[in-house]
Parts: sequence; structure tokens; C-alpha cells
Amino acid sequence: MGRGIFFCPVCHHVSVLEVLNEARPVLLRLALTSQVGAGQVVPQSSGTTVHSSSRPSGTPQSPAERYADLIMAAGSEREARRHLEAARLELQAVLRRPLAVTTAHSARELASRIVSEGVGMSAVDVAMVCRCTPSLVRASRIAADREPERGRSLAGVTRERWASELRAAGYSLRAVSAMTGIPRSTLHSRERSL
Repeated sequence: MGRGIFFCPVCHHVSVLEVLNEARPVLLRLALTSQVGAGQVVPQSSGTTVHSSSRPSGTPQSPAERYADLIMAAGSEREARRHLEAARLELQAVLRRPLAVTTAHSARELASRIVSEGVGMSAVDVAMVCRCTPSLVRASRIAADREPERGRSLAGVTRERWASELRAAGYSLRAVSAMTGIPRSTLHSRERSL
């Protein structure tokens, strides 16, 4: 006797609720960015201001509510995930850019992005693009054997030349010593001899 596939309404309901829980941040953000005409928010009246707590009269249901209802009414988890993806796409269209990275990326991935995409840009500009601090940009560049301010490659550059460039850029003896590994006393005696 062959085995049949059984549909469990309890399991189905649980999987759809899991998708709905996953969709909550997207639906909340979509609700906060919904576009409603200003005339629909505050009703116009003659002479007196009337405030109402009812829904604006423009659309019967907001996109966030519509997607929440579609996910809850989904016949399968796959269908619920399809509605969730449609909600994400609509949110991206409203924002006109992809969602900011909200997942916990590792520091190694961020450092790799800083080094690869920020060559030639100032540390402050890269920090704004990557949404981090300029000191993190400089530290990532130094760890990748790059010049901290502009990200130029230091491959083949001697530590002494790098130290002199850092001092010329305004770094303290302590900072240059930490970056290059040259003792402060050696750096100080070289500067005195010049």
C-alpha cells in the first residue's frame, strides 16, 4: 500500500504564522512609508477643524494590510512566501533603493568592502558610504596593507617610507609606531636627524 501525502491544517497554520512573523518588519516599514494624499489625511470642512481617527477615505486597505491578509489567507507556505517577496519588492519600489543591510555581516566582510570599493576616496567619504566610522575605514585599510587616508596599495613600499608618509599626513609618533611596527624611539631619532 502506497503512502499518501496528508495535509495537516495545524502545521499549515503554524508555517503561515511563521512567514507572517518574518514579514512583520517589512509590513511595518511598508505601513510607515505608504503614500497617502494630504487631502485624505485631514478632512476639509468649512470654518471648523474636524479631526477624525478613522482611516483615510482614499484606499480601502493599505498595502501593508493587504499583504498581511494575503499571507494569512495563503494556502501554503510557498504561497505565503511569494506574498512576502511581493511586499518586499513593493517596499523597495517605494523607497527607490534597496533596503539597508540589516543582517549582521561580519567585520571581515565590511573591511573587505571598505578596501575594495574605497580606493582613492577619502576615509570620511568611504565611512559615509559604508555607514561606519572613519577610524574603522583607516584600520581596515591598514590591515590590508593600504594607505589609511586614500586606500592606495602599500605593496612594495618600505615601512620607513610608509612611516614618513603617515607623519607627513599628521599622524602622531605613537600612531605611526602602532601602524608600522617601528619603535617610537627609532621614529623620533630619524626625525631629529632630518
